[in-house]
Formats: sequence, structure tokens, C-alpha cells
Amino acid sequence: MAITSVYQAIVAASNIRRSENPSFTATDFMALYPKFVDVSEEMIEAWVQIAHASLSYARWHEWWRIGMGLFIAHHLTLLANPATADTIEGGLSRGVASSKSVTDMSISYDVSSIANECAGWGTYGQTTYGQQLVQFAKLVGKGGMTVW
Repeated sequence: MAITSVYQAIVAASNIRRSENPSFTATDFMALYPKFVDVSEEMIEAWVQIAHASLSYARWHEWWRIGMGLFIAHHLTLLANPATADTIEGGLSRGVASSKSVTDMSISYDVSSIANECAGWGTYGQTTYGQQLVQFAKLVGKGGMTVW
């Protein structure tokens, strides 16, 4: 694409990608993550809408469906209510076991590698879905930037 105006130069340098996202529904999410069957369809649909507003197909391309699923699964895991917690708990981040004790059944986990990898990404280090989303987001690009 030939840049013919100052505006086009700024748009190109900003690294912001805009487009319409393809269809992705609660049904699509459930096909990827059937373990969330006990979560209300209204809650899933609400997070589908937020994911649409947060992840651009123009940035993610072929990774977009997986990114959408990871984004939604991450937030549903964090918001799990006690009735669905047993099913969803497997998505919570635990880190690597660093020590174990047999008496009194104690296990310590080292989460420093997760904390370092997801530093600056808010709650995304708290679930395995969020950790994967962070890794993929780093691969697909950094998003917008300021041009001086």
C-alpha cells in the first residue's frame, strides 16, 4: 500500500488494526470448552461480547478463535461460583510444585515464573487460559503505539 497522506502514515505507524470480527457465539465457545456447561448462557454470551470488543480478527487472524475461547474461559474461571467451581477449578494457575511434605499434607508452589511472564497483564497469570492468551498475544503483536 502506497502512503499518500500524513494521515495514512500515522495510521500505518500506529500498528492499530481495525476490522469486523467474524461470527463467534456462546455455542462456538461451548464447542471449544464443553467443561463450562454449568455456566449460564447469559454469562457466556456477555463475555463473548466483551471478547469481540477486545480481540480484533485483523490482529489475530487464524489465532482469533482460540484467542476468543481463551479470553472467555479465563474470565469465566475467575468468576466461577461455588456451584461450578469443581468443574472449572482445573483452569486455575498453581505454578510448579517446589516442596512437598507427607505429614500434614503440605505442598508449596513456585509461581515466580508465571508472575514474571504475565507481569503487567493483570489477572491473566491467575489461570492457565490467561497464561496461554498472554503467550499468544505476545506472538500476534503488541497493538497500538504512540507516534511522536
